Amino acid sequence: MLGHLSEQNNFPELAYQTVLNSIISKNIDINKLSLQVADRYKPNKVIEV
Repeated sequence: MLGHLSEQNNFPELAYQTVLNSIISKNIDINKLSLQVADRYKPNKVIEV
């Protein structure tokens, strides 16, 4: 879960794509992950770890 995104210096799509590119560059299987961006203004669903 990506969170604490700056309102002035970042936006959800950029954060998501940047992290996804980093994961892919490390040869990590993205099909085994669930990458999400937290909403700035409302609660997100509960995530079990």
